[in-house]
Amino acid sequence: MISKDFLMRQIEILTEVIAKVLLKKDINVKDEIKQEIASGCKSLIGLDYDFINKMPVQQLIGFYSITGKLDVVKTFVTAKLFNLASDSEEIDEKINLKEKSFYLYNAILANTKEDEYIELKIEIEEELDKIDEELNKLQKEN
Repeated sequence: MISKDFLMRQIEILTEVIAKVLLKKDINVKDEIKQEIASGCKSLIGLDYDFINKMPVQQLIGFYSITGKLDVVKTFVTAKLFNLASDSEEIDEKINLKEKSFYLYNAILANTKEDEYIELKIEIEEELDKIDEELNKLQKEN
């Protein structure tokens, strides 16, 4: 089982990435947003953002489950980064990234025991509700 300290440190780093991206979003600098997300992906997951973005989401789950158990931290971080990246994309790619994020969050819920990651699951359920609403709105616009 992953230590709570490790998970908290990863969330802390992810929060820093989110803050940087939101700042760049406020000043509407899409290229810098993509650079922050790519940098965060490399430091948090150890993988290239373009690599994981091009990979089918089902294959990504398999990749994160190579040890036989889903790597919840990498899956959570990837879902968060995809959702964050969607804000700097055109509508089709925005929908694609939000759907990937939605799928990854659901994979975490489906692949963890009821008593594991309770606080994280609460956050994930809230994120799923938001993403579902955003996807419905985007699909109506498209």
